[in-house]
Amino acid sequence: MGINLIPFFKLTTDEDYQNLVDLARRMMEFFADNALEHERIGETIDRIGLPAFLEAMEIEPDPNMVNHPRTSCYVRTDDFTDEAEKYFERKAREAGLNVAAD
Repeated sequence: MGINLIPFFKLTTDEDYQNLVDLARRMMEFFADNALEHERIGETIDRIGLPAFLEAMEIEPDPNMVNHPRTSCYVRTDDFTDEAEKYFERKAREAGLNVAAD
C-alpha cells in the first residue's frame, strides 16, 4: 500500500522506537476490532477510508502521506482535498498567518 502514515519518521532514540511500537500496537488492535474475515489491513483501510483510519490512529492527515493521490487503485482519497486544505490552514495558523474562514 502506497501510504506513509508518518512521513520522515526517525528512529534515533529509545523514545522514537517506543512510539513506533505503540503505533504498531494501535494498528494491530484496530485491525483486530475492525477487519473482516480473511481481510488484510490494507483492504480494511481501503474499505473504511484513509481519513477514518488516520482518525482512529490519532494521526493528523499530512499531504506528504500520499505522493500522487488518485493514481493508485489501492488508496481511497475521497476526502483528500478537504483534509489537505485543513492541513494547510492549520500550518498557516501555527505560523501566525491569518486564514480566511469558509
